[in-house]
Amino acid sequence: MEASRPGGSYRTPRRPNYTAPHFDLPFRYDYYIGSVAVVEQDSNKDVLNCVHAVVRYPRGFRLEQPEFGISELVFQTNPDLNTTVNQINEWEPRASISLMEEIWDFVSHTLRARLGVE
Repeated sequence: MEASRPGGSYRTPRRPNYTAPHFDLPFRYDYYIGSVAVVEQDSNKDVLNCVHAVVRYPRGFRLEQPEFGISELVFQTNPDLNTTVNQINEWEPRASISLMEEIWDFVSHTLRARLGVE
């Protein structure tokens, strides 16, 4: 579809033609396509979005499903990341999560983990 504007014309972007669209995370309005951002169901991006959703919710946060999410990791002196990986795998069976690396920062007293998603 062609549209005109002062100084020339531009082509209006088309919305992707997904058979089973899911909201993209983070939820947002995509000004380029003129609607909310979506991804195809069961695509790699959709699976990764679901993993992000599991990681962002501590257990007990969602009232309708209190067992959803991962155990709280804040203020733990020695968190068990294998338990976290198992909890992610429990809620998102389409992804195979593995613990790739643990990086301890003794100056800021933080632990960063790198997870692999297959």
